[in-house]
Amino acid sequence: TGGTTGITIDSSGRVLNPGRVAFQAGFSNDDTDNVGSTNGNDYRITFTQEVYDFGSNWNGTHTFTAPVTGMYMFYANLYTVYTSDYARVGVALYEGGSLKHKNWNAIWETAGSANLSMALYLSANAEIDCRMSLLDTNATSNTFQIYRNGVYSNFGGYLIGWVQL
Repeated sequence: TGGTTGITIDSSGRVLNPGRVAFQAGFSNDDTDNVGSTNGNDYRITFTQEVYDFGSNWNGTHTFTAPVTGMYMFYANLYTVYTSDYARVGVALYEGGSLKHKNWNAIWETAGSANLSMALYLSANAEIDCRMSLLDTNATSNTFQIYRNGVYSNFGGYLIGWVQL
């Protein structure tokens, strides 16, 4: 009724939705970068490449802002390089600076990845960012690095649907 097309069904029966919300961030370079120390703290990741951003809700570095209230699906794959064996790498989602979900993965060699996929109910204008941590009980002050390659390290999400709980 507002003069804007909300949905189109083409002659093949495909549904075309111009209001789609989805993003993926990665890295435009292929190197490593220091993230933080191995004390288990979560460090926000700054991504250098916007792979896609349907709806313009990604700020280009680390924050997604929900345009509408609804269910969103997020995923993250973070690959780390570390100088020791037998540590744990974590990937976490933060909403407005508060931890929403965290997943720990064991590193049995000097490199490994942490992966996460999580559906979250968000209010409009909620902000989500991705963070990474490394915990090594044998070394509390060593620095760990993220492998900045879009194939191995990325963060993304999409709107599943508008839902009022």
